[in-house]
Amino acid sequence: MKGFFLINISAAAALILAACSSSDEPSVTTERSYCDIYCENFGDLAANITAEVYECDSLVVHGPINANDLHELSELGIWGNVEVLDLRYAQIENRCIPDKGLSVSGSYMMESKIRRYILPGDLVEIGDEGFGYTQVESINLPSGLRSIGEKCFYKCHRLRSITIPSGVEEIPESCFFQCLDLEKVGLPDGVRSIGAEAFAECRMLEDLNIPSALEAIGDNAFAHTALRNATLPSGCVRIGNRVFSGCYYIDKLVIPEGVAEISAYFINDNIRLRRVEIPVSAKKIGKSAFADCLALAEVVFRDGLEEIADMAFANSPLAEIVLPSTLKAVGKQSFTVSSATAGVMCMATTPPVCAADAFIFGEESLKSSVPLYVPSGSESLYMLAAGWSDFKDIRGI
Repeated sequence: MKGFFLINISAAAALILAACSSSDEPSVTTERSYCDIYCENFGDLAANITAEVYECDSLVVHGPINANDLHELSELGIWGNVEVLDLRYAQIENRCIPDKGLSVSGSYMMESKIRRYILPGDLVEIGDEGFGYTQVESINLPSGLRSIGEKCFYKCHRLRSITIPSGVEEIPESCFFQCLDLEKVGLPDGVRSIGAEAFAECRMLEDLNIPSALEAIGDNAFAHTALRNATLPSGCVRIGNRVFSGCYYIDKLVIPEGVAEISAYFINDNIRLRRVEIPVSAKKIGKSAFADCLALAEVVFRDGLEEIADMAFANSPLAEIVLPSTLKAVGKQSFTVSSATAGVMCMATTPPVCAADAFIFGEESLKSSVPLYVPSGSESLYMLAAGWSDFKDIRGI
C-alpha cells in the first residue's frame, strides 16, 4: 500500500501506541489521530505528505527512508501537529540517523511539537546533533546501538530520562548539554569515556551510575548538575578541568589512585563536601580545584604531592592543614586561614617555595594565634621564608 491514511484512533491503534509508551509516561488518549506513511524508495516521503498529514498527531513511517526523508519529518514536527513519531517499521539508510538528522537547529530554530520518538530496532548509530534542540520527552535507544554523536541531545530541555544501550562505549562532547529536565540516565558499565560538557547544566540530574570501565572524563563533563555522589572508578585517571564545578550538593568524593593531577576547578563551589583524600599518585592540585567548598573541613594530603596551585583551597574552611614532606610549591591564595583552623603543619624539611600571599588570614590576629608546625630544626628556615614567615608562632615537632 502506498501513500497514507488518516483515521481517528481505533482500538487496534490504541494498542499500538500504548505499546510505545513506557509505564512512567502519560498514556496516549483515545482522541488522538494517527496516520501511516508508506515509502517504497529512499526519498519518497515528501511525495506522500498531504495536508491531512499535518493535522495528525501520531505518525507511523514504513519502508526505506534517508537523510532527506528525516529532514521532512523534522519539518513536520515544526509546521505540523505531530507529537509521536514512530519509526519502528522504517528502514533508515545505513541503519544510521545522520548528522542533524532529526534536529531542529537549522535556519528556523523553531520549537518542534514532537515529544516522543520510537526508533527502529536495527539502528546502530546516531550522528552528531541527531536530535539537537528538539522537545523530546521520551525516546527508546535500541539495544544494538553502538555510537552516539556529539551534541546528540543538545539542549533537549524536556528530556526526562534515558537508558544508554550496553554497546555504547563513549558519551561524546556536549551529548546531553543543558537537558534541563533530565533526572535519570542509565549508563552501561562499558562506557570508557565521557566527553567535555557531556552532562553540563543538567540541573535536575541528581544520581548517575558512573561506569566501572570509565577511563577519561572531559572538561566540564558534569558541571552545574545536581549530583550527590562523585565516586570515580579505579581506572579513571584522565580527568579534565571543571569536571564537577558548581556541583553544589556532592557530599561524597572518591579520587582514584593513578590520577597524576587534580585538575583546575575540579569541584569548586560546593556546599556539602566535608572530607577529601588526595591519592598518593597525585603530584599536583590545580588552580581553584577545591575553592569555595564551604563545608570542607578535612583534606588528607599524602607524600607524593609536589605542587598546590593558586587558590586551590581558597575560602574552604579547613579545620587543620597538614602538608606532606614532598611538597615543593604553594601558589597564591591557596589556603584561607580562619578561626576554624586549629593549625597548619608542613612536614617538608626545606620550606617549599611559597607565594607571599599563599595563606590568606581572615583576621590579622590569626597570624599570631594559628601555629605553624614544622620539622624540628627547620624553624629558622620557615621564619625567613616568603609566605611562611607570615606565621608568628612557628613550632618544631
